[in-house]
Amino acid sequence: MTMFFQSVSASHLHLLLSLLCGFATLCGNPIDPEHPQQEPTAMAGCPEELHIALSVELESLDPQTSSSIDAIKVQSALFEGLVSMHPFTGEVEPAGASSWDLSPDGSELTFHLRKDALWSNDEAVTAQDYAYAFQRLLHPRLGSPYADQYGVILGSDRYRQTLNTADLPVTAIDPHTLRIRLERPTPYFIDLLARPCAAPLHAPTVMGSGDGLTRNESWSIRPGFVSNGPYTLVHWRVNESIRLAPNPHHNRPGHVLRPFLVFHPIESAHVQERAFQSGAIHVTSKIPSERIPFHIGKPCLETQVELATFYLILNTRQPGLDSTQIRQLLAHSIDRQTITDRIRMRGEPPTAAFVPPFPGFPIVPDSPKPVVSSAPVPQTRLTLIFSSSETNQAIAEAIQSQVIKKTGIQLDLQRVEWKSYLDRRNRKDFDICMATWIADYPDPLAFLEMWTSDASNNFSGWANPFFDQLIEQSHRCTDTRTRMQTLANAHTLLIREQPIIPLFHLNRMFLVLPDLRPWGQSLLNTIRYPTLKSPPSAHP
Repeated sequence: MTMFFQSVSASHLHLLLSLLCGFATLCGNPIDPEHPQQEPTAMAGCPEELHIALSVELESLDPQTSSSIDAIKVQSALFEGLVSMHPFTGEVEPAGASSWDLSPDGSELTFHLRKDALWSNDEAVTAQDYAYAFQRLLHPRLGSPYADQYGVILGSDRYRQTLNTADLPVTAIDPHTLRIRLERPTPYFIDLLARPCAAPLHAPTVMGSGDGLTRNESWSIRPGFVSNGPYTLVHWRVNESIRLAPNPHHNRPGHVLRPFLVFHPIESAHVQERAFQSGAIHVTSKIPSERIPFHIGKPCLETQVELATFYLILNTRQPGLDSTQIRQLLAHSIDRQTITDRIRMRGEPPTAAFVPPFPGFPIVPDSPKPVVSSAPVPQTRLTLIFSSSETNQAIAEAIQSQVIKKTGIQLDLQRVEWKSYLDRRNRKDFDICMATWIADYPDPLAFLEMWTSDASNNFSGWANPFFDQLIEQSHRCTDTRTRMQTLANAHTLLIREQPIIPLFHLNRMFLVLPDLRPWGQSLLNTIRYPTLKSPPSAHP
C-alpha cells in the first residue's frame, strides 16, 4: 500500500516536470563587450565550506511561521520531516520515517520512525515531537500561514475551536509510531509532509522563551537551538550571515557534511554576481536579468522550473478596485510578453492563468475582456507596492507605464524592504501588491484553495460563495477527471473576477559552482545539500 501511494505521487510529478521543463529552454551565447569572457574565480574547485546567497534577510527560522523561499532554504538544513522530496525525480522518500502504511480507504497514514533519529542535543526524536508540532502548527494563536493546507487532518477545525489535543488525531501510538487520520483520501498530503513546517519540534526549545505561540519569541534565533536536521545553528548575525555546522547526531551512512553552510542576505543581484565571480559566494539566488545572455552556455548557470506564479494582488476592498470592470481593465493593460522577454529574460511563459499546467487540468481561457461602458473610467489613483529588487523595480515601472498609457489610471510605485512588505501585505495595507506564489504541494488545489473567503493567504479581500462551493465540492470528488474539471471551473471564476492578475510562471535561474551541479532544489524549494566525497580536512 505504501509503495502504491508513492508511485502515484511520483508518476504525477514526473509528468508535471516534463510539462514544466518546456518553459526553461534558453539558447544563444552573445558576447558582452563590457565584461571579460573569463571564467569566474569561483569556478576553481569545490569548497568544503559552502557560502550561499539569500535574496532577503529572513523574518524567522521558525519553520511554521516564516514563508519565504529563502527561509525554506535554511530550514531544509535545520529540520527533517517524516519524508523528503527527491529534488530531481519528485519522488517522496523516507526521511524521519523509515516507512509508512496507508489504510485501505486512503484516510489514515501510519509512520514508522527511524529508531536512530536524534535531536542535536542527543535526545531521541519521538512520535510525540511530531504530534506537538502539528498541534502548534494548527493553533489559531500562532496564525501559521501553512495551517489551512493541513486542514484536511480530521478534526482540525474542531481543534482550532476547542484547543483540546484529543480532537486532533495526530497520535503517538508509541515513541516510534505516528498515526495521522484525514477527513478524506488526499493523495497530495504525503507531499505536504516534505515541507519544513511539518517537521517535528523540540517542545522545551520552542517554549524556552514563552508558550511557543507568539511569533516574536526568540527560540529560533538562539545559537545552538535544538533541531533534528543535518545541520545546527552556530549564529545568526542579522544582515550579515547565518552560519550552520553539521549536526553530530544526524547520522546517515555515506553522508559526509561540509564543515559549515553560510548564508548571506544580499538583495542586489549584481552584488551576488560579483561575489560569485570573486569566490566569496558559491551559490547565488538570482542573476541580473541583463546579464543572463552572458552566462548562457557557461557551466556555472543553473536553470530550474518552479511550481510558481508571479502575479499582482488587488485589494478588492479599496475604492476603485472593488469594481470588477476596473480590475479587468488593469489586467488587459499589461503586456506580459514584454515583461518576460525584455525584463525577466528567463524563458518564462507569460500567462493569464494562476495555475500552471498540471496533468489532466483543463487550460483556463484568457481573462475576459472588460465590458466596454459608455461612461468614462472614474478618476482612480492607485499604489503598487513591491519588495526591494532591481528586477521587481523594472517590472513595476513597466506595469506603471502600460497601465497609465492604456487606462488613464494613475499608478504610483512604492519599493519597500521585505519585512515591511510582508507586514503591509498581511494587514492588507495596499492597493496593489506584487507577489509570487510557490506551491506547497504539486496539485492545482495548492493554487486555488488560498482564494477561498476565509483563507489566511487570501490578501485580496475577495470573497465569492460560489468559488468556495466549488473548492469544497472538489474535496468530495472521488473521480479524478471530475475533480480536475471542478477545480478548473473554480480557476475560471477566479480569473474572470480578477482579484489577482497572473503575469507569468517562474523559472529559477542562478549561478552555482560546476562541481555542485545539479543543485538539489526540489519543486517545493526544499534543498538536499550536497555532501563531500571525502571527509573534510581538520579545521581549527
